[in-house]
Amino acid sequence: MNDTEKTAGEKILRGVAAGAQIRKGVHLLSAQGHVLVVELPHSVLMVDCGRGGEQTRALLRELRNVTDKPIETVCYSHGHGGYNFGVPAIRAHNHERGDAPPTLVAQRNVKKRYDRYRATEQFQRILGQMQFPGPRSKRSEDPYVDPDITFGEHLILHEKSPRVELLWVPSETDDALAVWLPETRVLYGGAATPGDAIPNIGTPLRTQRLTLRWAESLERMAALRPEVLLTEFGAIIDGESEVQERLHQTAKALRWLRDEVVSRLNQGLKEEEILADLSYPPNSSKFRE
Repeated sequence: MNDTEKTAGEKILRGVAAGAQIRKGVHLLSAQGHVLVVELPHSVLMVDCGRGGEQTRALLRELRNVTDKPIETVCYSHGHGGYNFGVPAIRAHNHERGDAPPTLVAQRNVKKRYDRYRATEQFQRILGQMQFPGPRSKRSEDPYVDPDITFGEHLILHEKSPRVELLWVPSETDDALAVWLPETRVLYGGAATPGDAIPNIGTPLRTQRLTLRWAESLERMAALRPEVLLTEFGAIIDGESEVQERLHQTAKALRWLRDEVVSRLNQGLKEEEILADLSYPPNSSKFRE
């Protein structure tokens, strides 16, 4: 990977809208993708905290430029490694300030995922090296910090203003969550809305991603009628009609892809033959970038 490619990759992983104030007390900061920060009356909750090291330290500097309130809650957007390896740094930050440790909140399948990652630690390293070649630092301790609180389909995390709700939106992973702020109609889609192209529904050697389930999660989020959609890496989608178009068109693209692939599987075509045989619908170029 050359320097230009590395810089472009780091920019994507940072999130293109990092540093934006979405509404009063609602911010997008940066770590591994966008970090959502919601100010409560006397504290803040954040979604994700990065992979640790300088990335999480930079996130904390960004946060302290926004607010001095203590970090009360850290939510895991999903269970993929790197998005919350920074929990020990957040705990240390709170300790240095004399604040209580943050409460860690996740969808309940995160714990199962972390147990699986621990049991297959060396295999996960092999897969990671295949997907992301290059030198890797060795960790002397378990990087996966289990959540303190888990939920199934829905959790009201903060009932009084600002009301904060967590929703289970299985998509890229079976433990992904979305954050819904009904008073301002702001939706953080997390891993269910990774960016500005069709979601990466196929990952060789990784856990299967279920296409129809992902589409259904997008449609459930659309039913909330959000006015603003915050994605994991891509641009902010502002305006109810624009949000509806993004969520429904992405769901439609996923359903189309699933139907086309299944049809060809039933004809006995193999992977390479399916790819060669697909004819994309008109105006679909944005989904193939």
